Amino acid sequence: MIIFIFGDSITEGLWDSKGGWADRIKAFVQSEEVKSGIKNYHEVYNLGVDGNTTKQIIDRFESETKARLWPDEEYAFIFATGTNDTLHRNNQEFESTPERYKSELNQLIGLARMYSSKVMFVDMLPVDENLTNPIKSSSSGKCYTNERIRSFNEVLHEVCDNQSLTYIKVSEKYLEQDYKTLLADGIHPNDQGHEVIFDLVVEYIRGLL
Repeated sequence: MIIFIFGDSITEGLWDSKGGWADRIKAFVQSEEVKSGIKNYHEVYNLGVDGNTTKQIIDRFESETKARLWPDEEYAFIFATGTNDTLHRNNQEFESTPERYKSELNQLIGLARMYSSKVMFVDMLPVDENLTNPIKSSSSGKCYTNERIRSFNEVLHEVCDNQSLTYIKVSEKYLEQDYKTLLADGIHPNDQGHEVIFDLVVEYIRGLL
């Protein structure tokens, strides 16, 4: 099985000394493969790109996927997208809307289902607004707020329910604890934060393998 993980900088693994939750998934799959005596071929591709919105993932989906296809293989897709869609600048310029996000999610699901029925989503993490509204390290006025993230997460959950897809509420797991301690810069997880995501996603992966 070939597992594609599409997302943004959080998927890419920024600020994690082990490369992020998606790379941890890859390491887990490869370890299980070796333990089994390499009886089956499994591959994991971390296709997270810093700054990507859902539209940008749609734009590169076909080229990224087709370049990694193998004859007679099974495929699965994991998406972690939406955080950059919630971005706005100085409370006036919005990157996207919940309505547009919903449309793009359905488009993305349609593309993935051309290759596999195994499609899963990871929802968006809460942020530390003391650092993200606006982002302290940016001079462009970029803002991420929990109100916007909640509204986009609600759309994601609705779409997945309507499409009968699995989705993992990482946001709930974060909010069960002092989630700010899981963030490196207010928006990207630190090592511990990526481990929380890995622990949730790996259960889905076990079911695939």
